[in-house]
Amino acid sequence: MPALRRLELLDELRVQDWEEMIDVNIKGVLYGIAAALPVFRKQRFGHFVNTASTAGLITKPTMSVYSGTKFAVRAISEGLRQEAGEKLRVTIISPGFVQANLADSMTNPEVKAKLPMQWTRWRSRRTRLPAPLRSRSNSRPMWMWAR
Repeated sequence: MPALRRLELLDELRVQDWEEMIDVNIKGVLYGIAAALPVFRKQRFGHFVNTASTAGLITKPTMSVYSGTKFAVRAISEGLRQEAGEKLRVTIISPGFVQANLADSMTNPEVKAKLPMQWTRWRSRRTRLPAPLRSRSNSRPMWMWAR
């Protein structure tokens, strides 16, 4: 299931949107772990691959809740990695910003109307990640680690 990302200011108090992001982005990972962990333990091997985001490393305006959910995916995955033991592997993949149909999932018409202007401003002043956090195959930021 793809991550749910909504761009909105915290002042808008869109609690229902927050709950949806938490349900998909955090609980989805937890339910996946709950389904696979007993199987992996029984067969004595397995590999979890969780997708976080560079938003779990860097927070921007209007992305507070989304970034929080991606920070949570990193924390949950790291905790699982530490608990997993030698037979189970845990990998986090954190791709950089990609163009997506964000406007389709936005519920605030004012923020939705500003998206093209905001995208241009964000792109022109985005933070460049340090070399170890960039993909070697292209210039898109990516962070990945495995055990």
